[in-house]
Parts: sequence; structure tokens; C-alpha cells
Amino acid sequence: MNRRDTRKLAERVRADLRRTQIPWDALPELPPLEQPPAEPGRDRKELEG
Repeated sequence: MNRRDTRKLAERVRADLRRTQIPWDALPELPPLEQPPAEPGRDRKELEG
């Protein structure tokens, strides 16, 4: 695939993405992120300093 083919493909992909846009409100809400388990005996200030 040469540069011209890559440009044509990129133009088609961009046009397709623009055509199928959806509003942010239509997206489902994401679940909260998982928190890593805290290590016993270690304080957050110890880790930072």
C-alpha cells in the first residue's frame, strides 16, 4: 500500500466516522473504576514521600 492508497483509505475512514456520529448523551454510562486492594500497613503518605 503506497502513500496515495493510504490517503484515500484515511479519507474514507474519516468520512465514515463523521457520518455515524452519535451524541454523548446516547452513550451508556460507564461503571466505576475498580480500586486496587490496599496493602496492609502502608499509608498513602508513605508511598508519596
